[in-house]
Amino acid sequence: MRVQHIDFNYECLGFSDGGVIRIRRNSEAPHSCPNIGNLIGCQSINHSPEEKGGAIESSIENREYIRPIVHISPAYPIKEANEKVEGACKVLFDLADGEYGSHPTNIRAVSCENRNFFKQCENALQKWLFRHVSKLDSRESPEGLITTCEFRL
Repeated sequence: MRVQHIDFNYECLGFSDGGVIRIRRNSEAPHSCPNIGNLIGCQSINHSPEEKGGAIESSIENREYIRPIVHISPAYPIKEANEKVEGACKVLFDLADGEYGSHPTNIRAVSCENRNFFKQCENALQKWLFRHVSKLDSRESPEGLITTCEFRL
């Protein structure tokens, strides 16, 4: 396992099939892990079959071959968590190349039960990383991808 230094507000949840990193925001990380400082993500060449059918595999609802390399789960909005509000936010986005791969752009809500859910979903998606557009499976377009962020207590 190779560990990568990025930000202490996230924690590594494990790996999906294909070695994809699953990370989520963790507001407790600086307090619960003071000795590891700015540790967030990890990368592995190992494949975890138990992740089959998990968040990564189902993250892009309208594509079969396009999957994120880095998948960040959205943070639960504090106000909604305190009020025990649950919901979902379905978003549409495109991919555009960046320095290390492609990132979601043009993120827009298709159906969203709460504005704060959209903000958290958008913040998480902006951190997702995909292969460069030129290296994606040519059978599928990097435009008009759909994902749903679930907020359940």
